Amino acid sequence: MLVTLSELGTNNFAQININQHVYFKPTEEGIKILKNRHDELNKEIEIFGGEPLPSFKLDTDQNGYCCMQMWTFMQIFGPYISVTGRTLFETNILFKTKDLRKKVFRNEKQD
Repeated sequence: MLVTLSELGTNNFAQININQHVYFKPTEEGIKILKNRHDELNKEIEIFGGEPLPSFKLDTDQNGYCCMQMWTFMQIFGPYISVTGRTLFETNILFKTKDLRKKVFRNEKQD
């Protein structure tokens, strides 16, 4: 059964732009995916005669969180995520509260 936004209450939503940053803790599997992406990008750069990137280094803060734009996060990990798939990062991801905007829905169509 489809639940309408009015049934959920319009104060129960926050909006985030996919250009905002997401903070996440990758697992060993997630780190492998990030390294593989780095290595594949380096191959492409070399094919076109460019200067290769420095060696892969996982950039984390003091708590082990990585940071990237949400759309990049989805692009990198999306193809690997499934209900029965490997855990690529801790499932609680973080957004800065300043990046969240309250979303109020007005004039919602009623079915």
